[in-house]
Amino acid sequence: MTAPLLVTLLWLSALAAWSLGIFLLARAKSVTLRYFALQAVATGLYAGGYGLELSAGTLPEMQLASRLQYIGIVLMPAAGAVFCLNFTGMTRYATPALRVLYWAIPALTILFKIFDEKLHLIYANVEVDPVYNTLLITPGPWYYLNLAYAYLCGGVGLTALLLHAFRHGGIHRRQALTLALFPVVVIGASLVNLSHLNPFGALDLAAISMTPCIFILYFVVLRQKIVDLAPVAYGWIVEHMPEGILVFDRNRRLCEANESARAFLALGPERTGDDASKILGMELAVKALPEAGRNSFPTVLNGRDFEVRTTILSRESDERLGWIVTLTDTGDRHREELLRSQTASRDEAAS
Repeated sequence: MTAPLLVTLLWLSALAAWSLGIFLLARAKSVTLRYFALQAVATGLYAGGYGLELSAGTLPEMQLASRLQYIGIVLMPAAGAVFCLNFTGMTRYATPALRVLYWAIPALTILFKIFDEKLHLIYANVEVDPVYNTLLITPGPWYYLNLAYAYLCGGVGLTALLLHAFRHGGIHRRQALTLALFPVVVIGASLVNLSHLNPFGALDLAAISMTPCIFILYFVVLRQKIVDLAPVAYGWIVEHMPEGILVFDRNRRLCEANESARAFLALGPERTGDDASKILGMELAVKALPEAGRNSFPTVLNGRDFEVRTTILSRESDERLGWIVTLTDTGDRHREELLRSQTASRDEAAS
């Protein structure tokens, strides 16, 4: 790949990442997806900044481009880690106090980078690589500290996603495993850089890896519908309740189902993401997922009597997020009522 082609690819990747970030910020009201948007914007800064570095004509211009890309370099792992913890429900590791720690090193790194030509904490020495017109650096002490922090954040996010994939099925597992490719690709490319086995010499493979990473982000948002299917209702789910609980998103697709619901309807984890009509049947789905208000009615499913109750999930802005459908087995209650009626009739006849 020639240098102009590589620069163009990096700039296009940056524009794609920024457009994704703007799209998410416009649609996402949750803190979780705002961190996802920040990660996308930071990824674009990293890719675009490196494209500027490769196209720069002088060392000062390269150093200026390096400062820009370092904003993305330090924000990307922190935003990614906090997003993954929130997305997977591990919010105890993303409390306000811990978030301060997450952002402390990025803030210091950006500050040190601004004055690095005097401090030399990140780049102890810089030259221009004549082959690819990129910076050839001698790392300083803070470079390694920031790198270790980035690996730590990547490890935290990757662990959270893999645990989430192990515990869940269906589309949530697919989302988590797809998102896990992001830290794997970036960390892998960075390790190749450090190992001195880079076949392209001084080129930053981690920055170049932003192109497939941006594709991964787009795939999760547009193909796997992370905006619509993010776990918005985990707090409503009580896994071992005797009532069956189903959560459908705004597009009437199944997000979650507790153990009772899966047993009542004979659902496997792979059914997550299916349309409500496939889960409940067309007639019952229309009745159970009303356009407004609450709903309660009896029905028969798989030969058993149930009472169906529906609550619409919405935000303060009245924007509908989805539906919570509760299935209560009324068969035992009906049998008890019948037994009491029969007993009362016998007692009345005996008297």
